[in-house]
Amino acid sequence: MNIVDYYLSMGWRVTSDFGWRNDPFTGKRIHHNGIDFGIPEQNRRNGPYNIPVLTPYAGPVHAVGDFGDRGLTVVQHVAGRNALAVFQHLHRIDVRKGQTLKKGSSVGLVGSTGRSTLIHLHAELRKYSAAALGSGLWGNPRDFPISAGGGNGIMETVVLDPGHGGDGRLTKFGATGNGLVEKNLNLTVCRFTKAKLEKNFECKVVMTRNSDVDVSFADRAAVARNANAALLFSAHFNGFHDPNAHGFETFIYNGTLRSETINNQHAIHDAIHAYLSTLGIANRGKKRANFAILRLPPTSCVLAEYCFITNPREAALVKRPGTLESIGEATAEGIAKALSLPRKEVAPPPPVQPPSGPLPQLIRRVGIETDGVMTNEPAFLTEIQDTIVTVGRITYIVGVCNQRLRDAKLPPIRVTGHGDHIKIDTEGR
Repeated sequence: MNIVDYYLSMGWRVTSDFGWRNDPFTGKRIHHNGIDFGIPEQNRRNGPYNIPVLTPYAGPVHAVGDFGDRGLTVVQHVAGRNALAVFQHLHRIDVRKGQTLKKGSSVGLVGSTGRSTLIHLHAELRKYSAAALGSGLWGNPRDFPISAGGGNGIMETVVLDPGHGGDGRLTKFGATGNGLVEKNLNLTVCRFTKAKLEKNFECKVVMTRNSDVDVSFADRAAVARNANAALLFSAHFNGFHDPNAHGFETFIYNGTLRSETINNQHAIHDAIHAYLSTLGIANRGKKRANFAILRLPPTSCVLAEYCFITNPREAALVKRPGTLESIGEATAEGIAKALSLPRKEVAPPPPVQPPSGPLPQLIRRVGIETDGVMTNEPAFLTEIQDTIVTVGRITYIVGVCNQRLRDAKLPPIRVTGHGDHIKIDTEGR
């Protein structure tokens, strides 16, 4: 399905297609950069200005406002793509910048504001950039498929580049220090990043290397080119002869670059630093450089230097269990934010089944101390010997629990006390 199929299914009709046409005002031959849709026939006679314009895409609102000849306009960043959907000549705008839209959300009411001859919707696709209308025309909206969830049916491709590798003859060996080897850390972080992206987001992930091999910069760039990647992210750890050097930094190319690269750097840098700052790793900033891995690939490229493994304190943090996985997770979140990747829906847990059979008869209410902490939750002794007490939603069936604990060769739960005060010890078992 594309945008034409989407609107035709709701009774709209194409009144002017993408491509060359005669300008309705001047008669001159011009290129029509989008597709015009006329309102459904059943709405033409009563209240045409009350017809909502529903977006066929999911993603955040990039810009809104009066765009002169375009009239009242909503620009939406299509989730998972470096593309902007533009809806113009609206009668009213019903969304705000930054608002996240689902497929089928109303962006406003159809109208004829701006340079327009009749009530209609003009829709076009533009290349994403920080500018309100992006950095140029994307192409024919008919060639842009819509997935069931509202994004692009073709998932965005991310290339992860573990810096260095192998003997380093092609890309240098990389940093070493305090028992750590950078090339190995780079690969580990990229594997964690790949796993987090594939688990949590709608995207395709490709690695420039997945083992300890040396890959030339030209070949790494070719991976991005062949994958038609939206982003290449290169993972590194820093090193310096002065062990006091420390901190985290990111780099983009210092020459002419794709317009979205600066935004990608901001999103990725900020997400990674949000985690590294909890470890006390300083922010060295967002920088630009003439690195080959930033210059050669034909796509947006960001390089991160997570910290200095030649610094004893930062090396100790890297060696701490869980640090590399957390770095990979923060990197994945930053990449997802940069590309507006759709988050995968998590299936709800299965419903809790109520207990079968008759419920035990309550004897009396008692006070409960669990692992040394008094609770105000209602608790009761029951007539069944094995069932000692119910605290909130938790029922302690000591006989059954302890049998299972013994089977697992674990010490049992201890229950002590009498009368109206019961102590349950699970920590000391």
